[in-house]
Amino acid sequence: MLNSTALFQNDKEQFLMHLYQQMFYVAYSKIRNKNDALDVVQEAWIKILNKIDTLKDEEKLVAWAKSITYHTALNMLKKKAREREQSDLIDLSYTISSNNSIEDQVIAYVVKESFVTFGEETERMMTYRYIDGYKSREIAEMMNIPEGTVKARLSRGRTKLRKMFD
Repeated sequence: MLNSTALFQNDKEQFLMHLYQQMFYVAYSKIRNKNDALDVVQEAWIKILNKIDTLKDEEKLVAWAKSITYHTALNMLKKKAREREQSDLIDLSYTISSNNSIEDQVIAYVVKESFVTFGEETERMMTYRYIDGYKSREIAEMMNIPEGTVKARLSRGRTKLRKMFD
């Protein structure tokens, strides 16, 4: 293990290159995509530079940087999962709202009818979101419940819907 303080004082460039490599290894081990790992490292550097004044012990810089990189990578994975989920739902919304063919109408009917199996509140939320096009915040306001509850129930509903159609 390198002594980060000694390295930092003796050869800043070498230390920073070592730190960058360590951060890349952490990001790549989580993301498994070189370009995304590079994005994670860049985002982590920005966070580090913005919060460097909060680091109390220079000896912990490497561990701190790795931790920030790890959590940034996790956030990227979560974001990509949400984007994939959203993409699936856009396809679902198009299918439901599209009245161009008999097949589309049948699929829309089957999907809408499957909402009934979710329970009354979740059925209403799914209908508001994917049939009527309301946002989670709007649904929360209409139903007088927290937005987080709406998002959680919609997520569980989507998961259940996927299982029904797989």
